[in-house]
Amino acid sequence: MSAAESAVLILAQALAAARSRLFRYRARELPQPAEELAEYESGIRVPPREVVEEYARALGSEPGALVDLWRDAVAEVHRTDRAFEDRYLSACRELAPGSGAPAPGSGSGAASTGAPGSATPGRARTPSPAPYAVERRIVPRGDPGPGTPFPRRDPDHRRVLLRDIPGSGRGRLLRRETLRAAETPRGVVPFPLSAAVLDRPDNPPAPADLLALCGSALADEQPSGWAERLFAAGRALLLVEGVEDLPPTAREGIRHWLERLAGDHPRTEALVTASLSAVPGDWLADAGFTEYRLAPLAWPEVASYLATEPWSRAPDAEGGQRLTELLRQDPALARMARDTLVLAELGFPYIESGPLGPRRVDLYLAATTALADPEPAPETDGGAPLVRGLALWLQRNGVPHATRDQTLRQFERALPAIAPGTDPAAVLARLLDHGGLLTETAPDRIALVHPSVQSYLAAREAADTDALGEILRHAHEDRWREVAVFAVGCARTSERAGYLDGLLERAEREPDRAPRLVLIAAEALLDLPELERDLHSRIRGRLAELLPPRTASDADEIAAAGPRILPLLPDPRQLDPGDPRTALLRRAVTRMADERVAAELTLDERVDGGPAGEYLRRFPAALPPSPSVPVPSAPEPLPDRTAATWPAVEQIPATPEPATDPEPAAGVVRLDGGEDPDTLAALAPGARRAVCGPDGDPALLALLPRLHTVVAEDHARPVDLARLTVLPLLRTLVLTRGAAPRDLSPLAGTGVMFLEISPAPEPSVVAQLATLARLRVLHLPGAKRRYVESLRELLPDVALVRGPLSLPEHPAFGHRDGPGRAE
Repeated sequence: MSAAESAVLILAQALAAARSRLFRYRARELPQPAEELAEYESGIRVPPREVVEEYARALGSEPGALVDLWRDAVAEVHRTDRAFEDRYLSACRELAPGSGAPAPGSGSGAASTGAPGSATPGRARTPSPAPYAVERRIVPRGDPGPGTPFPRRDPDHRRVLLRDIPGSGRGRLLRRETLRAAETPRGVVPFPLSAAVLDRPDNPPAPADLLALCGSALADEQPSGWAERLFAAGRALLLVEGVEDLPPTAREGIRHWLERLAGDHPRTEALVTASLSAVPGDWLADAGFTEYRLAPLAWPEVASYLATEPWSRAPDAEGGQRLTELLRQDPALARMARDTLVLAELGFPYIESGPLGPRRVDLYLAATTALADPEPAPETDGGAPLVRGLALWLQRNGVPHATRDQTLRQFERALPAIAPGTDPAAVLARLLDHGGLLTETAPDRIALVHPSVQSYLAAREAADTDALGEILRHAHEDRWREVAVFAVGCARTSERAGYLDGLLERAEREPDRAPRLVLIAAEALLDLPELERDLHSRIRGRLAELLPPRTASDADEIAAAGPRILPLLPDPRQLDPGDPRTALLRRAVTRMADERVAAELTLDERVDGGPAGEYLRRFPAALPPSPSVPVPSAPEPLPDRTAATWPAVEQIPATPEPATDPEPAAGVVRLDGGEDPDTLAALAPGARRAVCGPDGDPALLALLPRLHTVVAEDHARPVDLARLTVLPLLRTLVLTRGAAPRDLSPLAGTGVMFLEISPAPEPSVVAQLATLARLRVLHLPGAKRRYVESLRELLPDVALVRGPLSLPEHPAFGHRDGPGRAE
């Protein structure tokens, strides 16, 4: 027997006698919690004096003698435990990923590597790229934040159930956590375990058995009671993977074992992984586990992967670079590419497309197929047809989301033709839990994850159900524009030419709508170079008439088309700097950089301007607009307020306008109560900004569909923000000098990018803004610094601003100047 074991045995015998006498003669137990007494009695640390005195009285001995015995035992135990712990952690480091051997507990090392492209059931064709060493982060279920590593030492999240799809990198994360723990002296000690070795219903493992179950060669050399002392001290870290590989009865046995272990050792930390289909999110809730998911990749990680991926089977060596550029031009696709499975699937269109590269719709098809249900149920085709039908229903009804009942009714109508007898509620629950296309933005609100995803799926469904004529009729409308663009690529080859002919014929018949219709047709040139020569020439001819733009409205249409059409625009270096049309072109691309890129991509790209910024830098430095062609000031989706947060792309000056009576301000409508709906409807075409006074009815804003800015002031009750979801162009919202809002979730159905709230609402209300896909600036005038700091983790991608900001100088807004403070 070692000295440590002898010292602990003597101490344990003395303390056992003390407890027996305390119970027998005093008829009571010691007041300390059981887990605290276990630490003292196992030799982890010496107890406080009052506890020693209780034990000494029970033994009839001097406290000093008992303290000496205790100190000797603790010192010997610590010396022996630390020596063994150092050997074990050294072995964990040697067997960590990258050393050529599996980590302890990983068996053959065949678990998921977490690289994009790892094999996934039902996706045998997924390519296997080079190992991708990004450090994955995790987030609580439903949290849109950037994520963190495993939140160790957090009393509220010390036990985590990580659910995600096969091949997503769960196993790799476990091995990273093993190494992370092994590299932290005197921290937690990792026990990486396969769920299969825990399946012992007749002999549940005790802490002392775990080292052997990890596959450690040092299991037989561990000091007596070492594992128990780790668990008692809260220094044990359980890392369990492979739950999905066990039958249901074995999973239940492991669940009960984890619940008992957590009850016996409440300070135990644990990370258990499982696939989405294996167990529900609350599977380990009774054991104090919180459900987490893998956080999406950050954009720099996506770009880094595409830069290092060999694309060995791609038709050229620049596939990764070309895909990176395409993602930078398409915010929705870039957002979906942050999922590792989607990132792997996007490689296929390049491999299969030939030297011309993939079409945009092919990339959307790959991404949405991967996201619909990563572990697809064959009978419902992964739910993709149901989601497409819902997308077209949302588009037809002009709403950004559906209620749960509406969604179920859409599924009920479609399921008999797809999977008769399938429960719609079960399918919806699976798509929300497993998939990445549908999201519940608020209770009883089901929506697609991005407006562009909805547009693509609606176009795909329309093409598959012979409804292209409906899209053609609505192509001139703002909310149908992107659907009309996608429809070109989604249409059957035999119907595509007829659809494009229809766009050009409408442009001939409707000159006021011609710029938009021609630009929609022109985008086909980017994806469909195989168009028949006559149709190709006709589109090119109509586009040449539009570029450079001759009027401000034409420039607005170019800006609305977004960065994708940049390859169709003329080279600025070949244009006449003195031509006012050159200035209009620059204005259009400047708005494109401000509105589209700043709304969707990373802070670095907002500053840089993205692809539109690169195009702008090719213009000459000075472009004074000619007075012979007036360039009226166009409404900006992000007003002057943004200068306090992001460096703006260089702007061209607007032509000075003659001084006029400032009342009424052009494009501004004020609602003060009693407005005539017919009068408002007549103002709708030119209304861009609205001020809703204390007696104004927000419901009337629906009559002004082209509003991009709304100010609600002095309202005694919180404004019903659901009234704003019918404004497709809304980008700026100011709620000032009124009742603080109690529900901001309806804003998830809008495109708001700048939001001002005064007075500031409760942090729990502000947290609802995390679901706003486009929100980039939150202005909280007069808010305390500590309050703003508390919001940083809730809204990591949003610029938080305190203090006054300048507003446009017109009577509807008043004139308030002052520097803002970006937090």
